[in-house]
Amino acid sequence: MKKLFLFPILILCLLFGAHAQEDAEIIEIRKGFWVQSAMNYQKDNGGYWDIPGRPEKIEQGSNIQVYDIDEGKDRLFYLKTTEEMGVYQIVPGDKNNSIMLTVAEGEENKKKNGANIETYRMIGRDWQKFRFKHLGNGEFKIYTLDDMVVCLDGRKNANGTNVHIWEDHDGDWMTWYLIDPDTKEAWIPENQPQEPVFFTENNLTYRQTNHSLKFEGSVTNVDFNDNLVKITVEGRETGRNPGTGQMIDKETTKVKEIYFQNGIYYMTTYDMAGGKFIEQTKPHTDDNNVKYMHVGRGRFTVE
Repeated sequence: MKKLFLFPILILCLLFGAHAQEDAEIIEIRKGFWVQSAMNYQKDNGGYWDIPGRPEKIEQGSNIQVYDIDEGKDRLFYLKTTEEMGVYQIVPGDKNNSIMLTVAEGEENKKKNGANIETYRMIGRDWQKFRFKHLGNGEFKIYTLDDMVVCLDGRKNANGTNVHIWEDHDGDWMTWYLIDPDTKEAWIPENQPQEPVFFTENNLTYRQTNHSLKFEGSVTNVDFNDNLVKITVEGRETGRNPGTGQMIDKETTKVKEIYFQNGIYYMTTYDMAGGKFIEQTKPHTDDNNVKYMHVGRGRFTVE
């Protein structure tokens, strides 16, 4: 198999529209993070996002504050992908929670200095979506889609200090670190794998079944550039065309695409109702120690 690898230029010009590309870091969604203020990072155990009262069940209407860290599940925050690459909903406590962070009072306050960040049920509006600008070494600014920054009230970091939005400024009260609760280390994009080795270092087969139509083949070329992985598969397509009803049995070549950044594979996909969303995927190993990865409706398998 021929493999062409070009070092990725970390520019997302082709992936994002109105938002500045540098404000849209790709971040893992399956792992819950503690979120700590840069005012406290590597100094003490304070400045972590917190829901007051350490609730077992997280309800809507609670303001986010900062407090010394503990092991409560309300200290964990998960990212959930949206229809736009690099834009996330932030879900507290449980990645399957229907409660998420929002700018309080939504439309009315979405560009108001001092508007609280609070919990609210998922309604899919822009004031429940955020993007992360990486400043280096794991330090992030967290923006709303209206370019307001999630920050600390009054430039303070004492226990109980409120988390709200403000116009963009520079300062430690404006920035955050995503802390892995297991390692207690910050999640740093540049420390993550930068090459899609599942594709570039393995011989792969591919199989896709779409209703009555099946395609099977082998990967013959991999091209990685500007975060986009293009995988050429040469194989045979057989079965009945679901559109025309015509039987098919032919050799063909298909090119599959997936994005890769910060050790994360991701793609645009659609649900049964036609709704668009960004899906993250990763390699797995089955009970027979066979490595594979699903990409859309297809599956790549290591030979």
